[in-house]
Amino acid sequence: MASAGLVAMLPHAAFGADAQGAERDWAFVRQVLLTYEFKKGSGNIYRWLKSPKYYAFLKHPSQNGAVRRAIDEIDAVLDDIRVTLVSKRSVKYDALISVIAQSEMQRIWAAAGCGEFFKHEVDGATCIHVDAETDTIDSVLILIDEDQDEYAQASALLEEIYQSFGVRNDHRIYRESLTYDGADRIHRITLAPIDKKVLVFLYKYLEPGDDEATVRRKFDAHWHEIVVD
Repeated sequence: MASAGLVAMLPHAAFGADAQGAERDWAFVRQVLLTYEFKKGSGNIYRWLKSPKYYAFLKHPSQNGAVRRAIDEIDAVLDDIRVTLVSKRSVKYDALISVIAQSEMQRIWAAAGCGEFFKHEVDGATCIHVDAETDTIDSVLILIDEDQDEYAQASALLEEIYQSFGVRNDHRIYRESLTYDGADRIHRITLAPIDKKVLVFLYKYLEPGDDEATVRRKFDAHWHEIVVD
């Protein structure tokens, strides 16, 4: 009888564990897609509606490889949106990537109309201009500190390019995630499954301008359907 009672309890325990996992995932999704990194409050979803063209202004061949690998990581996840990496400045592009000295970041940031720069040194930074009427991404500036080793640069490039797709904030929920910013974070050069899943969710199920209530409703309906490698 005791054994039968235990078996009868298992579905409820499993459901409780699933519910806890779903709420943790929701906390992650809300944090990275709806909240801001350096100001309070939350905003609506923004993302690309077109396949953007990225131009990388770089000094070393190794940096070209890191940019290409980062874009390949994104392209492997998305279906309808594809990134084109253009090689000539004469070609019209939507996003600019530059690996420069930390001392130059503030000047470039201001010149691009990105507002006040960070008061502390950063591995990388992304400035996203969003169309106020449509909540679609209009243009992007990505700056990477050149005073890091190649692995750290590659990690920063992937993180900033990933975030330039509308994954707007870091978090302290899943340590394996590229955008985890806890004290025990490490440099990563691949997207974790949870990073891929949120990108699929953003581009398959969400629309620019979706508010938190809409995102939560779509999360409850579709998050469990998303399967990634």
